[in-house]
Amino acid sequence: KKSKRLEARKRFKIERKVREHKRKTRKLQAKQVHKIMKKNRISIPQQIPNECPFKDEIIQEFTMLSTLEREERIRQKSLGNKNELKEIADKARKRVDEFAEVERL
Repeated sequence: KKSKRLEARKRFKIERKVREHKRKTRKLQAKQVHKIMKKNRISIPQQIPNECPFKDEIIQEFTMLSTLEREERIRQKSLGNKNELKEIADKARKRVDEFAEVERL
């Protein structure tokens, strides 16, 4: 029966590789989360100087447009889901009808 004992060098090498791999996966996951957050974040235009007499109006307009865009995206997603559900339901009905016809024969 062969011993399961490893050389210390091999054991530490394996542990080091595992640590490196885990660190790499955590790093990639953090980057992906950062990309998603960055994509969904609202950015106010940074080039509006304080001396601009209509700065408040510009910022309000921008925030209003961004909220409208967000609501539009949400509405489009919900419409897309409804259409997909309708298509799935139609396909299921067709299959049931076909199965019923086969059963009759």
